[in-house]
Amino acid sequence: MHPVSGTGWFAAWGWLVSLAIVVAGFLPMLSVFLRQQWLRPEYQAFPLLIGFAIWFFATRLRTARPVNRYNLWISGLGWISVAASIGLLAVSFWIFSPWLAMIAFVVYAFAVACFVWQNWELEGLWGIWMLLVLLVPPPLDRDQMFIEFLQLFSSRFTSNLLDFFGVLHVMQGNILTFPDRQLFVDEACSGIVSLISVVYCIALYCVWDRKRLLHSLLLILAGVGLTILMNSMRLLTIALAWVWFRIDL
Repeated sequence: MHPVSGTGWFAAWGWLVSLAIVVAGFLPMLSVFLRQQWLRPEYQAFPLLIGFAIWFFATRLRTARPVNRYNLWISGLGWISVAASIGLLAVSFWIFSPWLAMIAFVVYAFAVACFVWQNWELEGLWGIWMLLVLLVPPPLDRDQMFIEFLQLFSSRFTSNLLDFFGVLHVMQGNILTFPDRQLFVDEACSGIVSLISVVYCIALYCVWDRKRLLHSLLLILAGVGLTILMNSMRLLTIALAWVWFRIDL
């Protein structure tokens, strides 16, 4: 029987209807989560991820080929994910954790992806789901710790380059002190905003171009490395422009 005929309709499309219903239940906490993310400059590109994830899913679903590859393990994993997402959402309301609510939504989206995979051959399905994963910041302020690491790394790397060029300076924490001026390496200069933006853009490109997972991870790693290097080059350029030419960049 055709996957979308008769009782097969719910198997193929029912999860899309249920997704819309469940999303309504997620909205109160997700709206708080998204407002909190908007207040952090490094995450303000998240509307791109959401918009493109919806666009990729909608456009590719229209051209997806119906299939019937029911798998007991995948189906069971999907139902377990549904139960886990409901539990996580309940806990997020109890302790008022918008971050946990976002985790619950991503888990539910994984369940939807499992059932879509069994009924449709949709290109880049798991890549689209990974775009939602990127919306979730690390727990326990690990992202703030990474920002501080980037500040210190950029400061030290720039200091070593200044030593190479013979520029007299002293590094004190995240401050480069010259005989007539101090330069503070703040969060923006250390590159966290550009770093996350580059990761977002690479992820979107990989989904758009249907890259394989390993290829995508290598591109992201290369993007992270080059972004950190170029941010250090920016700091070096600012310092040398002032020391050598008294140009304030």
